Amino acid sequence: IIYNNESGKTALAKAEGMKQLANYYMESKNYAAARDTLLTSERDVASEADDAEHIYVRIQLKRQAAMCMANCALYEVAEPLLRQAGRLLDHLQKQDQKRGALARAQLLNDQGIVYYLWANSTKELPRRKSLFEQSKQCFALSARVLGGISGDSELDGIAHLRRALHQNLGLVRQDLAFEPR
Repeated sequence: IIYNNESGKTALAKAEGMKQLANYYMESKNYAAARDTLLTSERDVASEADDAEHIYVRIQLKRQAAMCMANCALYEVAEPLLRQAGRLLDHLQKQDQKRGALARAQLLNDQGIVYYLWANSTKELPRRKSLFEQSKQCFALSARVLGGISGDSELDGIAHLRRALHQNLGLVRQDLAFEPR
C-alpha cells in the first residue's frame, strides 16, 4: 500500500493494485477490509478526474465493494452501494454511450444477484417473493440494456454477461416456480 501510494502512479493505476488487495481480503474472508479498500480507491479515482474512464472505474469499484458485502450476507449494505454506483451511470453515458450501457447492464445484473441472494436468505414469504421479483426484473432489464448496445461491440465482457444473464434469469424463474402463491 505504501509503495502504491508513493509510486507516483495515477489513481487508475493504483486502483488496479487496490483491487488485488481487496481480492486478497475477500479470500481471507475479511469483507469489511475489502470493502473499505475498494471505497478508498474509489474516492482517490474520483478526486483525480471526471472523464469516462475514471467514472467507469468508480462504478466498477463500487460494484465490487457491494458484492463484497453480498458475499457476507450484508445485503442491506450492498444495496445502497449499488445505488451509489447507479447515480454515476447517466454522467458516464453522456461521455461514452457504449461503455455507459455496458456499466448499466453490469450494475443491473449485480442488483439482480443481490436481490436473488437476499430472497434465498429471507424466511418471510411475501418479502422473499418480492425480492425474487425484483431480481427477475433487474435481470430482464439488464438483458434489454445489453441488447441495445449496437453491433458487435469491442467492449470486454458483453458475451460473458449475456450468458450470465440467461443463467440468472433461469435460476430466478425456477425458484419463483416453487414459491407459494
